[in-house]
Amino acid sequence: MDLLTQSRNMRWIAVMDHASAAIFTELVRNFEGRLLSLGSHMSSSGNNASLPMRHMWTTASPVYSAGGLLASLLTQNQHDFSIVENFLEQAEKDSAMSDSSSAEFSSFRLAEQPATHLYCAGVSPLEASQRIGWKTSENWQPVLSRGDKSSIDQDKTATDAAIEYPRFDNWIEATGYAVVATALGMGIQQASCSSRAFVHRSNQRNLNHQGLSEKHFVSFVIDV
Repeated sequence: MDLLTQSRNMRWIAVMDHASAAIFTELVRNFEGRLLSLGSHMSSSGNNASLPMRHMWTTASPVYSAGGLLASLLTQNQHDFSIVENFLEQAEKDSAMSDSSSAEFSSFRLAEQPATHLYCAGVSPLEASQRIGWKTSENWQPVLSRGDKSSIDQDKTATDAAIEYPRFDNWIEATGYAVVATALGMGIQQASCSSRAFVHRSNQRNLNHQGLSEKHFVSFVIDV
């Protein structure tokens, strides 16, 4: 608490285990800090895990979203993963917001809930929504028509060519980088929505996931 008191008008980025996170959350609540992002991150070992890496974020708004950046980083390796983000406030769409996903993903919007977005790679929208526990629906609609997507992909290809993301063999380091980079203002692939998810399944059917150990941790981004 003393450290929080001495850190007025600062942004905190913290990573810790679940037990410590429960205590830390209470301290921040009593201190009246502003929680911008709370993430839960886990991995499962073994080849039978359907999604060996799972990330779930509750975020103040898409402005503080780290999901798009992390998805771009994790697709550099071939592990299967899911990233689910829920936004407490839906930001108004402006020039800084983009509904396009990274090149590896196809983007969809739920017909009955347009503010729910799903990005799929190597998996259908129906299966992806089942894997992350979302209500099963067949009413997923492409966010962009083929013609619109072609023009946006051309612009995005030029942008991506100018951006070189670091490569991480360790998914924990990639997660930490995404959290820190977003907290410092490096937001990419933001969208005007209330919730969104990235689901990636590698096309390498015999991929060995044994290298993943059982890891669980929590990330925070807080203004105090």
